[in-house]
Amino acid sequence: MYQEFGMKGIYDLDELTRITRRREFEDGLVDLLNAILYLVAGLLTASVYSPSIMLWYLRMLATYPEMTAVALVALVPLLALFLLISKHSIDRIRRHSLRLARGYVIPLHKVEWRTSIAALITVIVWASIGLWGTLSGRLPQESDLRLLVSGIGIAAGIVYLGKGLILDFPRYIVVGSAGGLLSIMITVFPFSFSTSWAVLGILWFTILLLSGLVGFHTTLQAIKRADHV
Repeated sequence: MYQEFGMKGIYDLDELTRITRRREFEDGLVDLLNAILYLVAGLLTASVYSPSIMLWYLRMLATYPEMTAVALVALVPLLALFLLISKHSIDRIRRHSLRLARGYVIPLHKVEWRTSIAALITVIVWASIGLWGTLSGRLPQESDLRLLVSGIGIAAGIVYLGKGLILDFPRYIVVGSAGGLLSIMITVFPFSFSTSWAVLGILWFTILLLSGLVGFHTTLQAIKRADHV
């Protein structure tokens, strides 16, 4: 009897931990924030590898050296400030709007180590295939770079898919599957390296934006139903 109670207690504790971690993502606010971060990261990386944008930057640096240098350096603290303001805004929305009657959940961010390893291996294998194909002449030039970007997108899909499976969260299973499969499409089209980053950022921005809006709408509807009970 003690053994049965102990096993049930372990199961309940595991399920409670899963539910608590899942609550951090249910309302979709984290997805909305991550959507913006993916878009900004993709466009910034694309600009770094874009010859035309780099040429424009060098011209600005030659014409207005101090102003251009300050603007570039200011990007890092501005991004950090954006993250702080965004997290503070999410906390305020959750405390004062979404979870008045349900309590407040402290985020428990964690990616299971097997998921992290699978994502890392995917990037390495995908990039290696691209490099081998380009060097051997079996793939067009720049395919290795596109495969690297595609591998990063697939790895992100694996992370979300892993979260969805571990947390028993169907929305993230859809996000991970859709993001991973659509990231493969980057290898099909003859994008340049810089354009591939922009496409990746826009792709994940769209997926996470839709996920966030669905989660936020579902949460608002659940609160309205609870208010009428």
